Order: sequence, then structure tokens, then C-alpha cells
Amino acid sequence: MPRALVVFAVLLSTWLLWSGVYEPLTIGLGVASCAFVAWFTTRLEPGPQPKTDMGFWFRLLLYVPWLLKEIVIANLQVARVICSPSMPISPQMLRVPCGPKTPLGQTLYANSITLTPGTITLDLRDDTVLVHALSKGSSQGEMDRRCRHVEGQS
Repeated sequence: MPRALVVFAVLLSTWLLWSGVYEPLTIGLGVASCAFVAWFTTRLEPGPQPKTDMGFWFRLLLYVPWLLKEIVIANLQVARVICSPSMPISPQMLRVPCGPKTPLGQTLYANSITLTPGTITLDLRDDTVLVHALSKGSSQGEMDRRCRHVEGQS
């Protein structure tokens, strides 16, 4: 039960801060929806938790700024493609190898691809990722290497 209260408190405080609407009906609906979500999450069974060490968290902390830089670069590239009068897009589906071997590393890799503008991860199976790319030249080689490093592979 304490877990549900913590979830409820976090959800409600976040909702109150972000909504900016403090009318009784709105607050009542917010409390009800936060209570429902807190109750619902307690009904879910937790899956196997990945084993992480302090090295993982340190490597992840180093990975995030690199990913943010790649997101900014990809945003600029997509904006350039879209603003070009000829709109030189060439959508394609690529199946690229997925270097990370653990579910946590594969999830990090697939989500990193999706967070990068111009690419979306569609499927992950058999150590490959199916990616939809907006244009040619979208390469995930460096991202794969960095995700393997975060995972603990060299």
C-alpha cells in the first residue's frame, strides 16, 4: 500500500504543477485519475528487474549528453530536408544489427533510435532492429557502439 501512496503523491503533485488549473472540478478529476493510475499500477506484476551496477549508471550518465547532441543534429537535418523546396526525402525500411544483448541494452538502443528525429524503431527481434528512416544516410553504427558500452560490452 505505501507504494500506491507514493505513486499517487508523485502523480498528483506533477499533475498539479503542470496543469495550472485549480478549479474544484478539475482538481477532483485529477485526483480521481491519479488514484486510478496508482491503484492500477499496484495490480501489475513487476517483471524481472535487470541487474545494474554503479558503472552502468555512470556510463548511462555519459551517454545521455551524446544522445541529446545527436537529437539536436538530427532535428537540424530533418528541418533542412523539410524546408528544402525539392524535399529530398527517401523513406526506407532498414533492418540493422542490434549489438546490445541484454533486454535493457536493446531497449536503450531501440528507444534511442526512436528519439532521434527522422527514424523510428518498428520491430526488434533476432538481434536486429527494423527502422523506418526518413532519408538515406541515417546510420546507427555509433549509437549501437555506445549502447553496447552502456550495457557493459566493449
